[in-house]
Amino acid sequence: MNNIAKISLILLLTLTLSLLSFTPPPPTGPVHKRAKTQPRPALSGTTLLHATEHFLIHYTLNGADAISATDEDGNGLPDYVDAVAEALAFSWQHEVERLGWRPPLPDRGEGSDLRFDVYLQNQDDLYGYVETAGGHVGDNPNTFARENHAAYGYLSLDNDYHLDDLGEELSPLDAMRTTVAHELHHAIQAAYDDSDPYEWLYEASAVWIEDEVYPNIGDAKSYLLDFMDAPDLCPLSVGRDEYDVRWYGGWILLRYISEHYGGPPTIRQLWEHMATLDGLQALQATLAEQGTTLAETLVNFSIANLTKSNCPTNTPYCYAQGSDYLRPYVEGTVRVDPGEVDTFIPKDGVQQFGADYVRLKSKIPILVDFRGSPAGQWAAQLVGLAADQSTVIPLANPGPTAVDPTKFDRLYLVIVNITPVGAEEECGYYNYTLALADAAMGSPVNAPPVPDDPGPYLPPTYQDDSLSPLGGGTIIRPADAPFTPLYPGYLPAGYTFSHVISYTGADLGEYEPDYAPAGEPVIALEYAGAGPEAYVSITQSLAPDESVADWVKAQGYFANDIRLVNNKPVYLIEYSDETNLSSATFIHQNRFIVIDGTFDLIDMQQVVAGFLANNP
Repeated sequence: MNNIAKISLILLLTLTLSLLSFTPPPPTGPVHKRAKTQPRPALSGTTLLHATEHFLIHYTLNGADAISATDEDGNGLPDYVDAVAEALAFSWQHEVERLGWRPPLPDRGEGSDLRFDVYLQNQDDLYGYVETAGGHVGDNPNTFARENHAAYGYLSLDNDYHLDDLGEELSPLDAMRTTVAHELHHAIQAAYDDSDPYEWLYEASAVWIEDEVYPNIGDAKSYLLDFMDAPDLCPLSVGRDEYDVRWYGGWILLRYISEHYGGPPTIRQLWEHMATLDGLQALQATLAEQGTTLAETLVNFSIANLTKSNCPTNTPYCYAQGSDYLRPYVEGTVRVDPGEVDTFIPKDGVQQFGADYVRLKSKIPILVDFRGSPAGQWAAQLVGLAADQSTVIPLANPGPTAVDPTKFDRLYLVIVNITPVGAEEECGYYNYTLALADAAMGSPVNAPPVPDDPGPYLPPTYQDDSLSPLGGGTIIRPADAPFTPLYPGYLPAGYTFSHVISYTGADLGEYEPDYAPAGEPVIALEYAGAGPEAYVSITQSLAPDESVADWVKAQGYFANDIRLVNNKPVYLIEYSDETNLSSATFIHQNRFIVIDGTFDLIDMQQVVAGFLANNP
């Protein structure tokens, strides 16, 4: 069972944080006509102050905003205030003093002096936010540059971080620490530019700095799901729906840039350019200073996301910790048999700066013809993976390219749309088509005509992955399944059939041995429960040439978890870190079956018994 459901619970709350952090500036005009003071929070009880060199922490011991008064070290200050002050000082030292970022702009004394104000409040389900509305000054008086949208603000943090959805991976104090690093960076960004059309860079940079300041906490990785689930969206796109956090996941592009082009100072240089240039021009100028282009960077970045290599292996298609990151969603798979020609048309194309990944399968040399929309600019690359090595072959557009898939363990076509885009509302899909043929046929291979590009950008509609422990996959009709599905004979009350998903090996990724040890084809029957997170998923694939006991041993799982249900060996697990979540794995009718459900082990045994009875 992976952590997708737990991650999404943690992530969806941060969108509100983003909105609060980017209140549009008031109408432009002379500074003296603006409000001289910025409204500040009113705490629920008597406000107490703790002053440090750079910060003024506001807190109370009474009412809804009250913090714990515990003072275990006896220094006369609540331990939580000590912890917040330590995190603020640590983040300042790393971001301002070590990495050389500008400090936040001083305010006009709204918090009683010119130090940066931090308010400890009951945030309900927020982690924290920076507010700059009312603090816009235009030009930063502390620099020689001429800024147009610099601003000051204040920081509000939760008063205890005992939030229901923090997840077991993140302690309350670690949640506070990463939030401090993230939100302090928003205040720093405002000293450069608080109103850039590349809004995604605000969240991407703030998450990137989290990982720089607190790499051992590692919370930045939790933001990658929404980004890698839809790699064909441009980074500027806020995402698929109102709960998406793609802007946060975009930190991985900044991680790639900082690791390959000049180190962490390059991201600071990007913001120095953003003080006087719009985001696209700032990004292009920053990369030009590093001797590369945005197009080259996007191609190398997209391939690195596929290889998941740890540098220096496969340089430049690698990260320092590439094996820790998620692989991107695979758009589809094309298989070519001897004497055959096959074509592929994606469901929605690729947006600017986005990428599609197509798996190519064949036991013979093939020709690949790619045709991209003439309205777009394209960089298509064949990427062969064999053991720890990758081979990259540029593809003509148009024109057939020969490749022998048998030389690789896996072969992909990575299609990157390198068309420049300046703002989110300009994002849109550009179509392409593919044709693949047996290279021995001796006849030309031509991709189908490219359909018209879609209209204005609309966030695409995705299936509800909360019904399944796996991400990705393609919804299909039961009649289109590669084999007749086996259906359950019993489910607990409240579960109804939703849909069938077809998975490729690339969709399953590292979970393929758990759900399909014999490989493709793989399908899953999805059932929704009465609650928003209740589901049953019944994954089915062809049985491997081994018993359940052999599979358990090969996976390194506990053999005592194999139990007999209706005289059938079944590997049964109830997850101790979840409430009412269990899994059953068994072999029946030459099928490898995995049932995951949001109920306890007793109910799971009954579900397995009903499944066996319904499929004698």
